[in-house]
Amino acid sequence: MTTPITITPGQPGEPIEVSVLNVGYRGPQGDLGPANVLTVGTVTTGAAGSKASAELTGTAPSQTLNMTIPRGDTGTAATVSLGTVTTGAAGSSVSITNSGTSAAAVLNFTIPRGDTGLVGEAGPANELEIGTVTTGAAGSKASAELTGTAPNQTLNLTIPRGDKGDTGSTGATGAAVELQANSTHIQWRYVGGTTWTNVVSLASITGPAGAAGTNGTNGTNGTNGTNGTFADAQTISAKTASYTLVIGDAGKLLTFSASGGTLTLTVPTDADVAFATGTHIDLARIGAASVEVVGDTGVTVNSTPGNELRAQYSAATLIKTAADTWLLIGDLA
Repeated sequence: MTTPITITPGQPGEPIEVSVLNVGYRGPQGDLGPANVLTVGTVTTGAAGSKASAELTGTAPSQTLNMTIPRGDTGTAATVSLGTVTTGAAGSSVSITNSGTSAAAVLNFTIPRGDTGLVGEAGPANELEIGTVTTGAAGSKASAELTGTAPNQTLNLTIPRGDKGDTGSTGATGAAVELQANSTHIQWRYVGGTTWTNVVSLASITGPAGAAGTNGTNGTNGTNGTNGTFADAQTISAKTASYTLVIGDAGKLLTFSASGGTLTLTVPTDADVAFATGTHIDLARIGAASVEVVGDTGVTVNSTPGNELRAQYSAATLIKTAADTWLLIGDLA
């Protein structure tokens, strides 16, 4: 079977298109060829303003595509600023939104609230004491200063003086009073009243001392008493502890007896006990305890060599020789 061949001439420089129709019998379908594998090879950045290009290397079914992509023009620098920061509900997700533009971004954050923390242990009770309280100048500000550290702190205050207040209104006129002196007191009452009130007793009101008056005449002498004798018995008064003389001890024998330590005999002042000048009082140390004779404040006791009864069974005599002055004689140490 013959088939006509059509030849279509092309333009100068173009290939000739040849169409062959029905050349021979249709042959059987060939086997499926292998799938082509295209791999991207190099990707190169070209100069800004240049053209993009692609190069296919290798043969099917294994080929590589190499590309050259020109660099883009320099864009405007973008700005990023912080917008709102909102606390979201606990357990929600963090979110970021842009309320600006791609070139001037304004980022708004929503950050979820954290879970409630554990309750801490109770701290010690704070003790707050008031320290100094100072009066500041009028018109100044009040101030407070807290010193120390918890739980022991002190609060110091400065409180300004207040402005001077307005003059108060005149008070009502008080009721008139009148005074009188009765036989015992100076008294007062409101005019027209009926009850007198004591102010001060007349006995407590004294003027300056007057001049001394003349001495009165001497009284008659009393009768003389009977003279005593050594045959008269002397009263003995035993003492077992320290002792102060009394008026009834005049002319007696005072014995002192204790197993140890020191017993003190005190001679009082004339203001306390008025012994007559010439009074004598005998003393005897009967026990082992020391016996010491001392004068009260303002009283002089003259003795030699000392003012103690020397030993057990020592004896001595006290004689008043002048006002608040006594002589101690006997077995002394």
